Amino acid sequence: MTSSPTGSVNIYDPIEVARANPYFKRNHMGQVTCTLCNVYCTEENNFLKHIAGKTHTLQLERRQHKELRHLREQEEERRNVEAEQRARKEEALLALSAGQSSTGTAAAASSSATGAAAAAAVVGGTSASAAAAAAAAAANARFGTPLYSFRTEHDDVAFRTKVWIDVMFTQAEDGTRPLHRWLSAREQHMEKPPDDYFIYLLFACEGYATISLKFPAQATRSEGGEVLEEADGSYSEAYLCSWDPLRKVYSMFFVLSR
Repeated sequence: MTSSPTGSVNIYDPIEVARANPYFKRNHMGQVTCTLCNVYCTEENNFLKHIAGKTHTLQLERRQHKELRHLREQEEERRNVEAEQRARKEEALLALSAGQSSTGTAAAASSSATGAAAAAAVVGGTSASAAAAAAAAAANARFGTPLYSFRTEHDDVAFRTKVWIDVMFTQAEDGTRPLHRWLSAREQHMEKPPDDYFIYLLFACEGYATISLKFPAQATRSEGGEVLEEADGSYSEAYLCSWDPLRKVYSMFFVLSR
């Protein structure tokens, strides 16, 4: 293999260009292998054709997305740790400033108030407890209802629907992570009588009102770890769920199969 005097790769030599690729490897049988796609080529020229093709390009994009997602998860974990440390320091400062006596008095008052509220709820029945829970939820939603975007893509051949959901919690505090949950029609208490045809997807975050979206309950939902086969023969993840602490966006992707 010849190189220029400066040690750079000779772009006019296909063998040198192929061997300079980080995914180039020659096995014990003399075959050229792409370590990213796990594809075998007979020689360097075929390897160059492979790395310029669609399969290798898609694998590169997937790897880049995976690395970006990993970096975001690391940044989110770092922020969560910092938020937890700040919360512990604030609790320690409050405990020192308030003192043991005032803390005990406040705890006793809180306990008596909780007991009175519980007794009133028992007397009032289920409707009173539901009203109290709704009032508490409304008081906690100081940022109001979050905005969200919803997009679907129907595949009439494979009888499935791809769903993308982005919920914007732009005012969420650092260290806060939204959550989601699937809820059956008989578990919810907002729509009466319950309709078993629907299932509810709830999104909740501290400081925001909980929102829900309805989907057909009979449809099969994809879960984490499942793979989706595309029309071109490629494969992609069938379920994604992530929280971007920088943009404050909670994203979900899943597939409904009929």
